[in-house]
Amino acid sequence: MFIPILKHIQITKKQIISYPDLYSFDEYVRYAESQIPEEIPIALIAESFSGPIAIALIARNKRNYISAVLSTTFSRPPLKPMIQSALKFPGLVRHSLQFKRLAINLFVLNGVTDQELKQNLKLLLDGLSLKTIMARLSCLNDCHVSDIISQVRVPTLILNATNDRLLGNKPTDIFDIPTATVRQVDGPHLLLQANPKECSQLINSHVAP
Repeated sequence: MFIPILKHIQITKKQIISYPDLYSFDEYVRYAESQIPEEIPIALIAESFSGPIAIALIARNKRNYISAVLSTTFSRPPLKPMIQSALKFPGLVRHSLQFKRLAINLFVLNGVTDQELKQNLKLLLDGLSLKTIMARLSCLNDCHVSDIISQVRVPTLILNATNDRLLGNKPTDIFDIPTATVRQVDGPHLLLQANPKECSQLINSHVAP
């Protein structure tokens, strides 16, 4: 999902962290940290659910973070009533065809006509078992990092999508990061995938030495 934008980001060494099946938010944070080199300067780029993980990593300050980019992300669970209903009634997710179509067409891509992007996302969701989906919803329900936002001290670029139906485009406490610069970018929730050209230009300007 991140290959198109990676081609445009002008960083010499790039690494994508792919998560295994984990069962708590803290496990995601610890796993991500284990994949990050200890000494070299690190620019963290995170989107959506990875944003709270990035905030937690920077607050832990156990790596040499020099900057961060947070795209369409949050510090507390979005759509909490819907997530809690899914956790309480797994059968709502078990019959997941309509769930996937809703996620793709309404919350994530809303109006994007890129069929390849839609197909890639559908393939990604099709590859997730019910167990994995429920585990990730549970972690999403527990990802509260509002209380450590003030500990983010590296220069941080926030990319806010103009047509994000999952999060909306109103200011949130993410904007209160002391070192934040906020940029509005045309696109839906999956902003890095839907508008890689504009996003990569902003990212390159932000992380340039």
